Amino acid sequence: MPTASSRSALASAALALLLVAACGEPARERADKPLATVDVGPAQDAEMDISGDAVGPPMVLETAAALPADFPAGFPLYRPSTMVDFGSGTSGWRYVLFMSPDRPSRVRAGMEAALEAAGWRAAGAQGTLRGPTGREARIAYREDPPGTEIRVEYRPGS
Repeated sequence: MPTASSRSALASAALALLLVAACGEPARERADKPLATVDVGPAQDAEMDISGDAVGPPMVLETAAALPADFPAGFPLYRPSTMVDFGSGTSGWRYVLFMSPDRPSRVRAGMEAALEAAGWRAAGAQGTLRGPTGREARIAYREDPPGTEIRVEYRPGS
């Protein structure tokens, strides 16, 4: 009659034999066989004619931005432009960077007209502007091909 240790040895040997059989040569043989290629027909809508479909006008984005909550209300934004960065600057000023595809001369002329129309006036040193509510801001333009970087600095406040 087999003992417990001989049954355990027999079970271990059987398990080892199964593992060798499962992981042996047949797997390599299967990997060497080429996969079957199946030809498929054209997609169901391949013959569909879309020339008569209604097409809406292209969407024009004027400004893409989620401005910081403390950005001065009423400060004009150049269009088209996209806000690309914002943060804290020097001496308590904060900044927002915009990019526009337009040339610097066009951006500057458009912004100067918009600032004047919105009531922003020169207020002293370093090109500081003061808005109708007393908020202060500065604006700088830098050529950044293919367009213009617009940096608006402002003092946080009411």
